[in-house]
Amino acid sequence: MHLFIFALFLSLFVFLFCLYFLVHDDFILLKKDISTEKIFNLAIVLILPTILLARILFVVIHPNSSFFNPFIFLLFPYFPGLSLIGGGVGGFLVLLLILKYNKLPVRLLDFFSIAFLSSLPIGFLGYFLEFHTKLIAVKPLFTLIIYTALFFLFIKFFLPKLLNGKFKDGTIGILFLILFSLTFFIESLIGDQGLKFNLKIDNLLSLFTLIISLLFLARQEDLLEKIKKLRGGLS
Repeated sequence: MHLFIFALFLSLFVFLFCLYFLVHDDFILLKKDISTEKIFNLAIVLILPTILLARILFVVIHPNSSFFNPFIFLLFPYFPGLSLIGGGVGGFLVLLLILKYNKLPVRLLDFFSIAFLSSLPIGFLGYFLEFHTKLIAVKPLFTLIIYTALFFLFIKFFLPKLLNGKFKDGTIGILFLILFSLTFFIESLIGDQGLKFNLKIDNLLSLFTLIISLLFLARQEDLLEKIKKLRGGLS
């Protein structure tokens, strides 16, 4: 259990360090006089509802009378159980609401999404080492490799497009939701005896998030209009 707690704190440190790296010299944020301290305060405030939503969805999926005890419900490091899709999607929506309410740039969604991705491999590694006897198995390896690869994909390819103005603010955040929910959905299919789909709430939530995110991406980047122009140029 101590290893899991250590992994959680290490993931938080990596998340904050990556967030600082992304925002501290961003021209748009500096122009709007949004300080790094303000962003860090936002990150700290966001942690509580994200963990709470992750815990609530886990309890809904795995109902147990012991969770009626507030100590067991709140002390998740000692009574583990968090829904990744609940925390990821819930935290994203809470952040979006905070940004809208405080009239902060949607650009911060992009930076928070990348920072969240940076923390996932360490969190998963700690979880698998603590609760799984075999790290060399299909599901743990798939999870670690995919989230590590996604982080480098966002840093190396998507982030430069945002900084160069090729992506609109918020596009990376939507891409994060698409790939995050798709990865979670594929991971949920992997079982000990092959692929199997379960109609659980978190699986359905990941599928719903994937579909809605694809629709928002099409609207955000005017994909239909770009496809029409591409067809017109080829004809």
